[in-house]
Amino acid sequence: MGVFDSRTKTYLIVNIVTIAHMAPELMEKRIPVSETRWKQLGQLKQAGQTYDALLGEMAQAYHRQQLAQRARRAREGQGVWHTLKEV
Repeated sequence: MGVFDSRTKTYLIVNIVTIAHMAPELMEKRIPVSETRWKQLGQLKQAGQTYDALLGEMAQAYHRQQLAQRARRAREGQGVWHTLKEV
């Protein structure tokens, strides 16, 4: 799929990642990605792994990173602290 960018007068190639969710019914979602991002995802994806599984792992890793960051901040005494009575 291509898109003409009138600002730069160039024709941009846009790839689409299709993710199928199998339950309860087959649903298809399309996510436009750049050629560069498509190649990066392809390098991360293992043989036989679906893009849905890859993106699920990436989302899980992101959430774990966020949780670790919040725990690190708490250990360092950052943040707003409340007593149990305030909650």
